[in-house]
Amino acid sequence: MYYHDSIFTFLPVFTTLFALIQIVLYLIDSFALHRMAGNTGMKNPWIAWIPFAKDYLLGSLADRYNDTIREKKTRFHLWLTLLSAAQAPLATVSIMVFGAVLFLIAYAPPTIMLLVLLAILFIAAVGLLYQVCYLITFYYVIMDFEPSRALLYTILAFFHLGGICLLISRNNVPVGIAGQCQPLQPKYNVR
Repeated sequence: MYYHDSIFTFLPVFTTLFALIQIVLYLIDSFALHRMAGNTGMKNPWIAWIPFAKDYLLGSLADRYNDTIREKKTRFHLWLTLLSAAQAPLATVSIMVFGAVLFLIAYAPPTIMLLVLLAILFIAAVGLLYQVCYLITFYYVIMDFEPSRALLYTILAFFHLGGICLLISRNNVPVGIAGQCQPLQPKYNVR
């Protein structure tokens, strides 16, 4: 028995556990966005359950806040959806590029290595741009539903816990409807 055998026996368990946690977080996020969109009277709140459409809905909620409270026209629904749709295939390509890098390190000429490096930088830039756009959009949505905790919830969203924050705020009356109330936003009567 070798030392590395124990790592390979626990790898499927950790992978399965990680996948289950991601599925639960996705369901929490979708449920909360569905309720928030329904509370604001947006059309088709059910699109919160569709992966790319969920980003469209989050962007639409942020656009609604910017339009009603800040009186600024924004297009977060467009940018977040486009970056989300671009990021998904690029994530798959990045896995293939990583495999190619491992092979090419020893055998490739410098020009091919430069192209691979540029591809990696492009994939990373799109991922970073999506994350920044998502966090700004998330901040504006939380400013509409829970303005006193917007910064804290945005920091938690950076660590992929935004769905839980949305779940906590899902029944709050938006600032665009009730105005800003201190210390917390009032809640809808829900059973």
